Amino acid sequence: MMMNLFILGCGRSGTSLVAGLFKDSGFFMGDSFYKNRESNPLGFFEDRTINSINEEIIKPYLPNRYTFSNTNYGSDVPIEGQRWLARIPVNFQIKANEKQTEIIRKAVSNQPFCFKDPRFCYTLEPWRKEAPNSKYICVFRKPSDVVESILKEVRETPYLFDFSISVEKAFETWKLLYEHVIFNHANKGEWLFLYYDYLFNNETLNKIETFSEVSIDRNFPQIELNRTKSKLNVDKNIQELFDNLMSMRT
Repeated sequence: MMMNLFILGCGRSGTSLVAGLFKDSGFFMGDSFYKNRESNPLGFFEDRTINSINEEIIKPYLPNRYTFSNTNYGSDVPIEGQRWLARIPVNFQIKANEKQTEIIRKAVSNQPFCFKDPRFCYTLEPWRKEAPNSKYICVFRKPSDVVESILKEVRETPYLFDFSISVEKAFETWKLLYEHVIFNHANKGEWLFLYYDYLFNNETLNKIETFSEVSIDRNFPQIELNRTKSKLNVDKNIQELFDNLMSMRT
């Protein structure tokens, strides 16, 4: 029996690349994918329904934007569609309400599935309660490259034009997403941690096939799309977390 797969990691870290490996592997991946665009020319492999329920689960854990004396506040708080860039403290235990749980049950009834969403870094617990026969793949990348890519995405993508994020807050986003994975999720279940730069070699692809127990599209990764190379400085705490992730690779 094929195991279900959840693919997660900070946005702009290679989650789409990993999901694309499984596009012809026999998994249900969703009914409504986002269209390709310049930042993801090969596709996102991310279903709107999955994104929408995760957005709703995350929403109560974020502050609100507001206007006072003709001044807008909270432009660095992501709103609908933007919450893959949310910053939620690691001590928050993310839960789904009854209505959201019903939608999750319906989604995971399409088995075997392979669902990808960076928001799973926060919302995974409600999902795996409804799909215990699952495995988990976490993708990570050099944090400076991720932050550079996030800043570019915010500058150039229309649905993010009303969102504001600094270099510091982007690093914080990266940090909080992976802290949730390490401290709230990775202590249960079977996990495969993948470093983005290694996705273009056969050894890593072999590990993915062994872990997932299916054949993958080994021609899907295109190293020329590994385009972002940042010179941003990384502070000690971020570096330590990255080193921790590197040590968790199988």
